Amino acid sequence: MIAYGLDPDISLEELLAEVRSASADRIAAGALARRSPLVAPATVGAWWRALGRVVALQGLDETDAADGLRLHDIARVMLPVRSWAPVDALTYAQLVWTTGDGARLRQDEDLLAALDLIDRRALEVDLAADADGVGSTTWNDALARMLGGVPGVTVHADAPTPFDGLRPLSIPNPVDGPLVSVIMSAYHPGPEILASVRSILGQSWTNLELLVVDDASGPEYAGILDRVAALDPRVRVLIQPENRGTYGARNRALPEARGDFVTFQDSDDWSHPERIARQARRLLDDPTLPAIMSRSLRCTPDLKLQLLGYRTTRPNVSSIMLRRSTIEALGSFDLVRKGADSEYQFRIAAHYGRGVPVMPDLLAFVRLDPDSLSRSDFKPGWWHPARHAYRDGYRSWHRAISSGTSPWLSPSSEIRAFPAPRAFLRGTGRQPDDRPFDLLFAADWRELGSAQTALLQHLRAAVARGRRVAVMHLESPRALDTVSETICRDIGDLVYEGAVARLLPDDPALVGRLVLGDPALLNYVSDQLPAVRAREVVIVAASPPRDPSTNLHRYDATSVNATVKDLWGVTPVWLPGREHVRNVLADIEGVHVGAADFPVGCAWEFVTPRGRRRALPIIGAVIGAAEDEIPSTSRQLLALHSEDQRFDVRLVGASARVASLLEDVPRHWLVYRPDDITHRAFYRQIDFFVSSTGDLDAGQVVPRVIDAVSAGAVAVVPPSFTPVLADAAVYAAADEVPDVVGRLFADPDEYAAVVARAQASVREAFAIVPLDEALPPLPQIEARQL
Repeated sequence: MIAYGLDPDISLEELLAEVRSASADRIAAGALARRSPLVAPATVGAWWRALGRVVALQGLDETDAADGLRLHDIARVMLPVRSWAPVDALTYAQLVWTTGDGARLRQDEDLLAALDLIDRRALEVDLAADADGVGSTTWNDALARMLGGVPGVTVHADAPTPFDGLRPLSIPNPVDGPLVSVIMSAYHPGPEILASVRSILGQSWTNLELLVVDDASGPEYAGILDRVAALDPRVRVLIQPENRGTYGARNRALPEARGDFVTFQDSDDWSHPERIARQARRLLDDPTLPAIMSRSLRCTPDLKLQLLGYRTTRPNVSSIMLRRSTIEALGSFDLVRKGADSEYQFRIAAHYGRGVPVMPDLLAFVRLDPDSLSRSDFKPGWWHPARHAYRDGYRSWHRAISSGTSPWLSPSSEIRAFPAPRAFLRGTGRQPDDRPFDLLFAADWRELGSAQTALLQHLRAAVARGRRVAVMHLESPRALDTVSETICRDIGDLVYEGAVARLLPDDPALVGRLVLGDPALLNYVSDQLPAVRAREVVIVAASPPRDPSTNLHRYDATSVNATVKDLWGVTPVWLPGREHVRNVLADIEGVHVGAADFPVGCAWEFVTPRGRRRALPIIGAVIGAAEDEIPSTSRQLLALHSEDQRFDVRLVGASARVASLLEDVPRHWLVYRPDDITHRAFYRQIDFFVSSTGDLDAGQVVPRVIDAVSAGAVAVVPPSFTPVLADAAVYAAADEVPDVVGRLFADPDEYAAVVARAQASVREAFAIVPLDEALPPLPQIEARQL
């Protein structure tokens, strides 16, 4: 898609062939000559840089790194590298390093100057290793500069790998203090565990115990575990009877730990000899701290720090050091396979009302195997959907903890505190619920745009009718973002409460009817949902394939039809949002348009507004993530959502887009992120809902008006919506909104009459028509069919 934007007349392969054969200056000159006069040269350079990052990090071809480097070189011609964000400069520098041109990197002062200091120091370490070898004097000096105030380390040459040979340059002076328990889990341990254990036993803080928990590795690992136990009397080895994963092992050790403080270490990492002392000292100096963390360096077994697309340093969540009182308040780690250390960290913040501080000290080396990165849950700019789902789940629970819910977890509890992905529960002794679902609503659930708002009403109606319902989040190609995917609060709370389940694309599940909220979700994929089996697929088409006014391509109905047939072996039923969409779809060969349009209605209970006692009227609006739901200029946004401080302006939705349109958001505005507040709670806050832009069509405005009116607010929209909404709204042009709002707010009786009239109109015209009534009966399914 980025390549298409750069040159729509050639393919990505053709573009890369040109990149390989011509100079960067020549290609940059051609790109600038083709640009629109409305597009700045720097913007074109940023597009080329973005394409370079995508190509370099995709890992599909052995030429990707070289191609990505060339694309960055081209971008640099148009956009001076000193103006780049440090993260972009780091990718560029790593590409130069990866392609083996260390000499060029040493001489590139502009590129090095664009880096954050810690990243530049890490590159200097690798350049020293390249020139003189790991463990050389120049390498030791470069690493010492990177570590800053932490005493330096070196490498002993007689170790199996340089990582295993890490040693302090000098023996630290012993430090005494309260007992610290260190918990280390291990599964199928190899010789690398010895280096990890020795790094703990070599700590300057001598009053410690090390609990090594073997996670049912088997009798063939008894030898290495005996060697570990024999290293020091402070070591105790515990054996798990069944494999339960890292957090099951930690939970086994927590009751055995005798220390005032408890911390952790992975069995293949190496801790600096001052790690325990520095972290324990922080807890002793500040008795109010519930926990403390430090930072780590990520490196290969050869102690190479550069891994393309990754920063070298990061907070080391395994280093978290807990007070005994913190463990007594929170209990155990969540019994899942992945991610529970981060959950515990943020549970502490939810309970105590303060985050866990991260010391700047680099106190651990984390061993990474480059060959394993492709199999991990993380890649540059990407998380596995299960990671997002797990984080969304614990965030909902943590919000409840912040409001007074107990943070305690027991490892023996049969009831989960919050939902977790199926894959995270594998091998924990807890069986997933394999019952089939009546309905699966698949949509881009990051924000409640107009389409998602309409779907949510049907989802709620299905739950109320006793249907077994699931949701699935799929990222829309029309609203791509590099920000981590978090589903909106409305859906997250429904999942947390157990009203609906959340399915991931690779979850095996059987559903009777899959409702796809946007055809574009299947426009560019053919295998995204291979594990879900659906008896029937319904596609909600709120808009035509191409916007006739802007010629914006939204989706290819023929391609989407083919994808559905490939995945589920059925012909989908298309439910258009409006008559003109029906007419367009009906003319496309092979598209089966349903007998009824997609029914938009209200499944909420109506709320009578309480007496307004505040000084200022609250004007609110929802801004969706799709381009056609976002105001195009700051003037338009300000005109519709007044700068006048007589009004309290609140927005929810595309907060980043609002910030980009307005360099300085007016101080009296409140902009919520989608996961900050449910739309229902937002509408309950406001007095007046104002249409975010006059360019929206009825299908985008009506669902929001329904939600706002049912929550007791007055909807103020452009007069063009009168035929559709009738008495459900008040009508005003953008420049008339302040006067209309002021007049109604000043007259409580008239305000109440307008709300009552609008709610009566919504009840009559927009009563929810369940999908069951707009479509044939749900297909019958049985669990044994899975």
